[in-house]
Amino acid sequence: MSAVTWRRVWPRRPGDPAAGLVLEGRAGGRVVAGTADGPGAPVRVRPRDPRLPDPAGFGGELIAHRFGKRAVLRRPDGYVKLASARATGTALARHAELGRALRDVPGAPDLVEVLGAAPGVLHLRAAPGPDLTTVLATGAAQANRVAGERTARAAAALAAASAPGLPVHDLAAEVATLQRWVGDATAFAVAPPALAAVARDAVRAVRRLPPRPLVPAHRDLHDGQVLLGGRLTLLDVDTAALADPALDVANLLAHLDLAAARGHRAAAAAAEAGVWAGTAGTGAGADPARVAVLRRLARCRVVAVHAFRGLDPAAAAELLA
Repeated sequence: MSAVTWRRVWPRRPGDPAAGLVLEGRAGGRVVAGTADGPGAPVRVRPRDPRLPDPAGFGGELIAHRFGKRAVLRRPDGYVKLASARATGTALARHAELGRALRDVPGAPDLVEVLGAAPGVLHLRAAPGPDLTTVLATGAAQANRVAGERTARAAAALAAASAPGLPVHDLAAEVATLQRWVGDATAFAVAPPALAAVARDAVRAVRRLPPRPLVPAHRDLHDGQVLLGGRLTLLDVDTAALADPALDVANLLAHLDLAAARGHRAAAAAAEAGVWAGTAGTGAGADPARVAVLRRLARCRVVAVHAFRGLDPAAAAELLA
């Protein structure tokens, strides 16, 4: 096999078929999955994944593979996502719940069309348009502002929907998510020195927030989850939940902060201006102080996640400042 360039890394989770780290890379133009016992340990390439259907049976190009969790194939007729039967069922249920909820909401975003499903398999239609990550990297200021505004309006439309069948992800759950990531980054010795203290301060601030009624939220809204075609399309709604009304906007802004720290400062600033324009008068926009508190929490999580993927120390320090 050609030399592998490892690009994405995740810490193990309870039930994962790996003791330490799960990695994704490329070798000779192909996506490769691997596992390792920890940072600096030898990586074991995993050509077969016993927890997923065999990608070879579906044709197309393998473009993503998180060992033991999921794989994605690109085909001429769309995409095929492979996961456990349970994960596939969860994704379908949340997609259906959101589809019903958004049907009559003005300005609602599109969801990727499901062309077919089987246990462990989802066949999805390709949606048009570049993602927000591409717009941030290549677009002019006006394009970024428009993209930010469109994304914020989509989040506001989602929050205005009624989707009682979604699971609850309250602020306590969001705090627990951050603490798990910080704990993993610390355990694997990749956490920046300031992360633990800044995260503790962010958690204390979140716990002081007064409660708000929960609303439908994407829950993992960032620049890679948005396609900006003629209509905006949201990707990966399997994380959707009833959550704090400021959560999606705060998470999106934290990822714009990451883009700025990586050098796309003007583009991120223009997109942020658009986000605030798009939230004006909505639940999140009506409480910018609440967004700021949750944005700080999300920045800590962004640092912890990307610490496993070689986040530049200067960028980490900026995000934690």
